[in-house]
Amino acid sequence: MRWRGFLNAALGFWLISSPFTFGYRSEQLMWSDVITGLLAIILGLLTVHFPLWAWGTALIGLWLELAPLVFWAPEAASYLNDTFIGMLLLVFSFVIPNTPGAKESRGSEVPAGWSYNPSSYLQRAPVIFLNIICWLIARYLAAYQLGFIDHVWDPFFGSETMDVLTSKVSKAFPVPDAGLGATAYLLEALFGFGPTRRWHTMPWFVMFFGILAVPVSCVSITLIILQPTVVGAWCGPCLVIALLMLLIIPFAVDEVCATLQFMKHSKKKGHALWKTFWGGTSVAAGSADPRTAPFNASYLELFKAMCWGISIPWNLALTAALGIASMSLGDFIPGALITVFSVIAWGEVARMLRYAIIPLGIWLCFSNPFLGIAVIALSFRKGKIQEKYGTFKP
Repeated sequence: MRWRGFLNAALGFWLISSPFTFGYRSEQLMWSDVITGLLAIILGLLTVHFPLWAWGTALIGLWLELAPLVFWAPEAASYLNDTFIGMLLLVFSFVIPNTPGAKESRGSEVPAGWSYNPSSYLQRAPVIFLNIICWLIARYLAAYQLGFIDHVWDPFFGSETMDVLTSKVSKAFPVPDAGLGATAYLLEALFGFGPTRRWHTMPWFVMFFGILAVPVSCVSITLIILQPTVVGAWCGPCLVIALLMLLIIPFAVDEVCATLQFMKHSKKKGHALWKTFWGGTSVAAGSADPRTAPFNASYLELFKAMCWGISIPWNLALTAALGIASMSLGDFIPGALITVFSVIAWGEVARMLRYAIIPLGIWLCFSNPFLGIAVIALSFRKGKIQEKYGTFKP
């Protein structure tokens, strides 16, 4: 649609006027907004006739998310303006109305042998929602690191949160690490959008989505583990982010699994892997998606459709709880990792990761034999697999 190119160009004019309207005190940010505004105008107008230029606009949007962090924005207005306009440029460059250069959605919605469509809107809704919550919390923490506010509210650990945000671990990053996290969470939320057949029409998009979901979550969790051992303090908002990012992983892995299956089958049929990865293909095998509930269905039906591919065996629920218990007793690292692998294994396609709990249980035996043996014993049971995943057998 041509209107998005004109809209991005209009946002470029807004960027050019922003430093003078809001009184930027940073000369670097002023020139950044002026130059990116000019580029947004040029690329926006080019997008009207050449849609692939929208990816250039997306890069401008990404830069605007990072610029206030790189130049340590001295005022809140510049941070808010750049990150908000950057988000709009990202949205109107590849989220709405569709990804530039992507194949028209056609062919099967449900992968062959699967009992549901992992790319349905309802399947991706929890990932998008949880990432938006993480994005908002991280922006709040970044505001403190940039000096816009002088206090962070934490009902659990009080001033310890500010100790974490100003610790040596945080200062080791050249930019505010909370702001960097906010950018990652925003990108992950945006990569959650797309057509319902994207598992075979946009393999690269799904894989980038998976890369953002799993490594970003692991980085967040790792930083949380470092808090009591390196910093000697806890950060309540950081714990909330880590918990939400951990919950995202079992929701995201099934779509990645479907895409990897599609790539494998495509290669067996003689299709070029590189071409298939970037361009996708139409898939005749499989079926339409009669199972996903419409948006006007009951909230219970919508919730069930969101949770297909996730089941919580009682033993893995207990190992997650025992991991938290061991953390409270001082075994931060093994306890945290036990909880992490337990929750990830709630995703049925990732159920085999429960075996990673066994060596962690052995580690825990050195300090708490009772908890360690209990964790090891509980890790063997797979639990019931409720859905079907084609040739993949969890």
